[in-house]
Amino acid sequence: MEAKPKVLLVDDDEASLRGFQRAFQQEYEIGVASSGEEALKLLARDSSWDLALVDYSMDGMSGLELLHRMQGQYPGVARFVLTGHADLPEVAAASSSGLAVAVLMKPWEREHIAQAVKRALQLASMRRAVERMKSRLGAT
Repeated sequence: MEAKPKVLLVDDDEASLRGFQRAFQQEYEIGVASSGEEALKLLARDSSWDLALVDYSMDGMSGLELLHRMQGQYPGVARFVLTGHADLPEVAAASSSGLAVAVLMKPWEREHIAQAVKRALQLASMRRAVERMKSRLGAT
C-alpha cells in the first residue's frame, strides 16, 4: 500500500485545524500546528512533509515569516498561504516570488483545497522523478 501524502496545516484557529483534519484525513496524513514555532519543531523532527498550508495571520510568528524560514530550511516542502486578505501586497508577492505555490482563500472550500493540493503533489512527484533520473544518469 502506498503511503499517503503528508500535509501540514499551520493555523492558530483550532476550529480550522479540526475541520481540515476531518475533511482530509482519508486522503492525506495530516499534521497540524497552531503556531509557526510549533510547525518548525514538527518539521525539525520530520522534514518529509510534502506540503504545508500556512495561515497568513497568526499570533507570534507570522505566516510569511514561517514561509521564509521553511523556504530556507525545508525547500522541498511545497508552501501555500491561507488568508482572508488576498488583496494585501505582501500576500500577492509571496506567490509571485515563489515563496508560496499559491494563495488560497479563507474560509477555505474543500474542493478548492483538494485541487490545489493535488496539483502541488503531482508537481512534487514529477520533480522527484526528474531528480532520480538525473542521479541515475550522473552515476553511470
